[in-house]
Amino acid sequence: MKLRNALETELPQIAALYRSAIGTPGCTWNDEYPGTFELIHDFEGGNLYVLTRDDQVIGAVSVVSPNELDDFDCWQVRAGSQKEIARVVVSRDYAGQGIAVTMLRLLFEKLNREGCGAIHLSVAKCNPAAIRTYRKLGFAFLGACEMYGHSYYLCELIL
Repeated sequence: MKLRNALETELPQIAALYRSAIGTPGCTWNDEYPGTFELIHDFEGGNLYVLTRDDQVIGAVSVVSPNELDDFDCWQVRAGSQKEIARVVVSRDYAGQGIAVTMLRLLFEKLNREGCGAIHLSVAKCNPAAIRTYRKLGFAFLGACEMYGHSYYLCELIL
């Protein structure tokens, strides 16, 4: 498996991955989010990554900095070296196989090499699979918030 920046030709595949997650247990996404705006914004900023297996896109994740989570008071790392990850998705064909953990570990190694000191994220309280993934990766659950009509945990991983 290989993690790399997404190619423009892969945007339809990534959009299809987003859509395929809607309605799965714990997913707070809907027909409007994530949408074309987020996809293009992340891609054009060089912040959209894909995990491939045999040249097939099987997962995607975005890195967002600066981000809306920076204003919360719970963070241990606030010096500007933090990044937020968002829009983590894995193909349903690979669900339950540890692909998200692999993809995120590869991303965190890359970000660490680039000087990133911590990863921040929000995870829906109603998403036990994602919560298990972030606990497995060693994230600390530092707080909670309400956003977009849902309850979220605020999580940090110091690299």
